[in-house]
Order: sequence, then structure tokens, then C-alpha cells
Amino acid sequence: MGRKPKADPAIHRYGIKLTNEENVRFEAAFSESGMKEKAGFIKKSIFGGRIKVVKIDKATMDYYIKLTEFILFVARFKLGRYGKFYGYFDTITIGEA
Repeated sequence: MGRKPKADPAIHRYGIKLTNEENVRFEAAFSESGMKEKAGFIKKSIFGGRIKVVKIDKATMDYYIKLTEFILFVARFKLGRYGKFYGYFDTITIGEA
């Protein structure tokens, strides 16, 4: 019995050769696209489909992580986890939280 045949199967194959510089650019564009298959990425690139590019700013992520750590410290401080403070916050205590 087998699988149902496709109405318009993809039977044509093409091969290309890239220089080292072209390959680096191709791999970078492919990884930024977030696609899992290179064939689908190439098809969308050639035939004008929308390619999704996601860029993550590492500095923003570090800022977000530090901010969430500070918020966690404040929440624990309100619960009395760090004892009593008199005068000012010690940065070492915040870092150890």
C-alpha cells in the first residue's frame, strides 16, 4: 500500500559550491533565521518567502537577569530572610542573596 503519492513531488535537485566567506555568511543567515532545515531556508530565500530573523542582545539579557536578582532580593528582604539592616544596604549582602 505505502504512502499516498504527492500531487506535485519535488524531484529536481541543484547543487552549489560556496567559498569559505560565502559559507560563513550563509551559515550566519541560516542560524539567524531560526529555521531547522537548510532546504526550506534556501527556498524561502530564493522565492521571496518571509524569513524570520531573531537577534538577542546579550547586554539586555544580562541587565534583565540582574534586575530579576535584585527584585528577588527585595522580596526576600521584606520577608525578613536577611535579618535586620540599620542604615544602608551592603552590596556584598545583595550579591550573596
